Amino acid sequence: MKRRELIVKLVCSTAWWPLAVRAQQSRKLLSPNLRLGLVDSSAVNAAHNALIERLSELGFVDGANLSIDYDNSLFEQAFMDAAYADMVKRGVDILLASGSERHLSSAVRAAAGRIPIVFLAMDYDPLRSGHVASLARPGGNVTGLFVRQPELAVKRLEMARHALPRARRVALLWDGNIAKEQYEASSAAAASLGFDLQSVEVGSVSYNLPDAVERTARAGVDAVVLASSFLYYESRAGVAQAALELRLPLIAFAREFVEVGALMSYGVSIPGTWRRAADYVARIARGTNPGDLAIEQPTLFELVVNGRTASSLGLNLPPTLLGRADEVIE
Repeated sequence: MKRRELIVKLVCSTAWWPLAVRAQQSRKLLSPNLRLGLVDSSAVNAAHNALIERLSELGFVDGANLSIDYDNSLFEQAFMDAAYADMVKRGVDILLASGSERHLSSAVRAAAGRIPIVFLAMDYDPLRSGHVASLARPGGNVTGLFVRQPELAVKRLEMARHALPRARRVALLWDGNIAKEQYEASSAAAASLGFDLQSVEVGSVSYNLPDAVERTARAGVDAVVLASSFLYYESRAGVAQAALELRLPLIAFAREFVEVGALMSYGVSIPGTWRRAADYVARIARGTNPGDLAIEQPTLFELVVNGRTASSLGLNLPPTLLGRADEVIE
């Protein structure tokens, strides 16, 4: 059951219309056929498809005047460095750096200021990491999108409180490599929300998540909240299934977790963010200097609830929470 879907779509299209229109105001192309380099730790998925779809809308059609070089790199820095360096040797026109801050660092080293980079900073601050001069004018050859996660981490705890008024002990699963700020923000907010927050640090290996959920269940927690991590996203089916089997409400950071059984999520649309990255790619391909393109921070966030999971867990979610949801999966 979709709620406010039309309004959300209209707001999204209006908010990003100037960027999309300007992307189509053609300047000299970097090359007759755009070649995009993408190093990612996952196989081609719905997010990548959203990128390709949006680029097609902007005049860059995969297989015609667009080609995308993929590298399914491992997580270690050395492998990332080699993957991005190989992209540069292949002669790509633009690098797209998704994933962690390590991806952007590797891309910056490989590009050496000569190749434009568009990043998706979903779990880190590009300004604090020193890769850009400012959000308004990043400078150099780098620009992209930045999702500020600490505030969203607190919102997920608030949503957990609305959904689970009797919950007291809540486990926060967080990636110690990239989610320290999310952990700190959640810890600071937990007491005021009436939560005894149990910190469960799960490192860079995403397949440890289901085991971590099982450990928290044995510790007697009432719910599990996931801090945002691109690695966690890849193991969404396993962690959602583990939580369901253990009858633990799971609050996640992306709707894709809810689609496979999590109770609810609050955050940005990941495919939508990749579509917005396509707008940057198109503008740069038509000659705009990436350093002159302000870094965008999404202002629209979606709350998605799984009604089937709520029923399975015996939860009667408050009508006020359901009324705020952008979508309730029945």
